[in-house]
Parts: sequence; structure tokens; C-alpha cells
Amino acid sequence: MTLTMDQIKFDTRIPDMPGRVPVVRVKTPCLHEREGNLKRLSDRMQLGEVTRVDTRYGVTLASKRGEVEFFADSGGMWTADVAALEAGENEMRKWDGLERVRDGSGNPVFTLGRDQAAKAQEIAREMVEIGGFDMTHAGKPQLSMVQVAEFSEKGETLQEGAGEATISFGYALEGLPVLGAGAKAQVDLLPGARGDMTVATAFHVWRAPEGSIVMDLGSSEAILDAGLLRDPELEAAVAKEGRITIQEMEFGLMSLSAVHKQGVLFPILRVAGRVDLPKEEHFFFGSYLPAATPEAYAKIGVGGDYLGRTT
Repeated sequence: MTLTMDQIKFDTRIPDMPGRVPVVRVKTPCLHEREGNLKRLSDRMQLGEVTRVDTRYGVTLASKRGEVEFFADSGGMWTADVAALEAGENEMRKWDGLERVRDGSGNPVFTLGRDQAAKAQEIAREMVEIGGFDMTHAGKPQLSMVQVAEFSEKGETLQEGAGEATISFGYALEGLPVLGAGAKAQVDLLPGARGDMTVATAFHVWRAPEGSIVMDLGSSEAILDAGLLRDPELEAAVAKEGRITIQEMEFGLMSLSAVHKQGVLFPILRVAGRVDLPKEEHFFFGSYLPAATPEAYAKIGVGGDYLGRTT
């Protein structure tokens, strides 16, 4: 059963979805290209003597303090200071210069003050340089923090604060955001013992573009029909007399996670929303949905079992 637009309520604007989009060919960095960066990341994280281990996904350099990992299918890299992550009693950490502001939705959140935020960005840029992260198509750095609160048995707030601070960079190509877990540079920071900051983890995955092929998607209705209106979860909800409300929508190119092979970035639609079922039951959902049909890919000679994947 294919859904109709009348069966979906949109509480957000349907994004601009061009009728013709690039399907971008990408190159995966190999281990030989990353060897030096892995060693420099290991030294920066002060891992000490490491053991090299071949894993299911690539190669890991590990020590008692932490590890650096290379993902063969994407060329991605991840490193962690396990000692720093395990140092706190809980998620909340003692930050200098913590400020309370309102986020884009108007909710109060903790964030770093100007000086501390500048220091965090400086450390993130250092990690980018040491790791050899490709930032050619990266956007501006964004700061976010884990919000932490402790409550009493009666629900009273005992204390509030923040945990890890994250500096992240997204990617975009040809005017479209690159969505999914395979297009990011991220550095997670924790406060040090002397007012400094410690890198807890750092992660980067980006398959560099090597050219593109233009694909015809058709109208906005055709793009929605390729994925949203044929989503099995939503079809099942309507069959149970559920009411679908779309609260977020974003159109872009899909980059799969670091553990998947991928030859091209392909058009995708990110949606999030709520389904209300009879008897006041409801659930929230979020997913990446295809924006092109198999026939559209066939017309440009592009194939791959990963096309239309959502992870």
C-alpha cells in the first residue's frame, strides 16, 4: 500500500528538493595513506606502547590508555583516551567558565564561555591537522555539550551541569548538505585537572569526491513517492489507524557510516516525526528515506547494494 499526502500532516516546511541532483563518485583513503596520521594521533593521545591488531573493520593500535582505529571501508579514523573517559564519577564534569544560554529551540542549556569555547576550537583544529582530516568541504565548527542533571527521589533538581564538550564539523557538496554518519569530523573534550582540556575522543570519516553524474529525480511529489510514501513502518501505522505527523525534513546526499563500502553519495531524505495510534498510544520515529527510484539509478548506469541504505 502506498501512502498519500492526505494521510500525512506536515508540521514543518517541505525542503527545496531539486529535480536534478549530482550523484557524487567518491574515493576511499587506504591504510597506506593513513599510517602516518594514525601514528601521530597515537602520539598526541599519549597512548604509549601500542599493540597493532587486525579487526573486523580495519586496524587498531591499542594500549592500556586508549586506542586509534582505522576503518578500511571508508578510510575513517577514531581515537579514544579511555583513561580520561573513565576518570569521572559520572557524566557531569567540572568546567571553568560554564554559561547557561538558550538553544535554537529556546531551551536553557549549558555551554562554554567565549574563552573556553575558543580554546576548545583551537584544540579541535590541532587534532584536525594531526589526523590529516580532509576539511576541503567541511563547514564551520559547532560547539555542543552533554547536558547533565541529578534529581532526588521526589523529582527535585539536586544539581545541573554539563559533561563532554563536542566540536563538530559537517560537510556539504554542490549546495547540498551531506547527511548520515559518514561525513563528519568531531572532537570530544573533557576538563583537565589544571583548568586545561583533554581530548577524550576524536573521529573523522569523509570519502573525497572525484566527480559526479547528474540524475533526474522529477517533481517533489515523485521524490516523496520514492521513499516517504512507501515507507513500511508508516504504512503499517496507517493500517492501524495511526496519524502521521512529520516534524523535521532535510534533503541532501547520503554518506554511509565508517564500516560500509560506498562508491557514490546519493540523494536522501531525512525525516523525523510522530505517529499517534488509537487509545492515546504514540511513538516517535526518525529515518533516512530514498529520494530516487531504482529506475533513476539505472538510467545513469549507477548500481550498488548500498543505494538507498539508511545507515
